[in-house]
Amino acid sequence: MTVTQPTGLGHLRLFPADTAPPLTSSLNYGPGQTRANNVVVPLNGLGRLGVFVGQGAGSVHVIIDTSGYFQQE
Repeated sequence: MTVTQPTGLGHLRLFPADTAPPLTSSLNYGPGQTRANNVVVPLNGLGRLGVFVGQGAGSVHVIIDTSGYFQQE
């Protein structure tokens, strides 16, 4: 995942949709930074992902790119 053009200090938390966000962040950033991080996040039963943006005010662009997956059989 990548953040770009944030207007303020913040963080992202990725988690399975329909569950509570974790207490730890997946990525921290500052104003004007472009930052990336590799994250392994489980999806919910419908294959959905939740994203929590912890930023007091302003905006940020979030890019999520899937490069692989695990499948249970």
